[in-house]
Amino acid sequence: MYEHYNADNNSSEDIIQVLHSEQWEHASHEDIITNVMKLLADYNILHDDSAKIYVDMSGVAAIRSLKINLGERENYHEVLEFARKNGFKVANLMKVIPISFGSTHKQMLQHMRMLIQSGYVGIDKSYEQLLIGLGSAVEKDLSLDKQASSYSDLIDGLRLALVHYDILNALNI
Repeated sequence: MYEHYNADNNSSEDIIQVLHSEQWEHASHEDIITNVMKLLADYNILHDDSAKIYVDMSGVAAIRSLKINLGERENYHEVLEFARKNGFKVANLMKVIPISFGSTHKQMLQHMRMLIQSGYVGIDKSYEQLLIGLGSAVEKDLSLDKQASSYSDLIDGLRLALVHYDILNALNI
């Protein structure tokens, strides 16, 4: 596969590992929040300040619920504005980070493609839906064509998960 990736044991110190990929069909808001909190606990990152949760900015209820469950300020718009005005990275100020797909979806798609094609993302074969989604992904005008792509929510989740990985640092440039 890739020189950075050991497919036999799904490991490498040099790559980003997908540890969980799941799409919840018709799940209630409460079930989703419960599942996310359980994942954070299962991976022992519930109280790890360096662990970040990137959420689609359009999911206001999910963002607020996660922030409340993690003891963060619910009024995150003020924090976003403070960061913008003062030149701070939002990731340095909060754990649950809203990301605007409207303004960044193209960059996130290109970034994800570059990381995957460079061999810096490991996805175990057990994550079949994500792999099918990536294999069926159709790009149109630098955007993901969600009508022609399978499992686009999983692809969006991967795009969000990869936001903070800087390809230049990954390549030691």
